Amino acid sequence: MLMLNNMSVTSCELTAETNIADALSLGAGAAMALVRRGMACPGCAMAPFMSLAEAAASYGVPADQLLEEIRGALSLETSS
Repeated sequence: MLMLNNMSVTSCELTAETNIADALSLGAGAAMALVRRGMACPGCAMAPFMSLAEAAASYGVPADQLLEEIRGALSLETSS
């Protein structure tokens, strides 16, 4: 769970407008989902400034599919 401005963000609340750095801080599953898609976001200096939707568009990946893959990877982490 991520704390932003005293509000917790969980993988369920992950949206296309969530920035990459915040998504990555939710768990390693987020990074794995991005890397599986060939996205270099986990090591990118733009991660704090780019939304998931912007990154997805940059790589030609449908944002809704990327969100589902990240949520799925994060849910596997919490169910272990």
